[in-house]
Amino acid sequence: MALGVAVAIPWIAHAVGILIKRGSVPWWKNGIGVATLLLLTVSGLMAIGYVRVMYLGDLSAAGAVGSFGNSKFIGAAFVGLNLVILAAATLCSYFAHDTDPLLEHLHRKTNQINKKMRTIEAKHNKIVSEQEQKINRVHQQTQENIYYYRKINQRERPDHEKPKSFEMEHAVILDYEKQGRTQKVQKMLDATTQLRVQALGE
Repeated sequence: MALGVAVAIPWIAHAVGILIKRGSVPWWKNGIGVATLLLLTVSGLMAIGYVRVMYLGDLSAAGAVGSFGNSKFIGAAFVGLNLVILAAATLCSYFAHDTDPLLEHLHRKTNQINKKMRTIEAKHNKIVSEQEQKINRVHQQTQENIYYYRKINQRERPDHEKPKSFEMEHAVILDYEKQGRTQKVQKMLDATTQLRVQALGE
């Protein structure tokens, strides 16, 4: 019995709060539903309270338990306490829902989309961060290779002088078409890649 009351009161309060919040035209359509639910709820609570009072009275008369004093007061307190819970749950349902059910549905869908977008954004940021780290490592390794090449080149020269080309900035060409690289260069690069794959295979 207690479990049934604990489950029924929140559900009834949820429905009553929605009916009151969204209303209807004419108003009496929702009014009938609200009045019916409240009447059934109060009647059910009073019936449960009455049964409980009679049960406690029979136990007291049979001597199974001690005297409860005023069992009617206990039954009224039970009904009053459940009505307070019903009223509080109804107010929570009223303020938790929107007047327009479609707007509430869109709001829920928007929250779901925002959650997915945040997940995608986190994955994107992770990928970008990893790629930036790889680029920085490649750039650092390239600078080290250039420095080592210039060092060896200058040391092996008879005059040990630094070539003027070492003082110039050399841009890395990545766009073959716009920067003038021919298909021949591309084929050479492809051939180099194939040789590397063969070397790894061996």
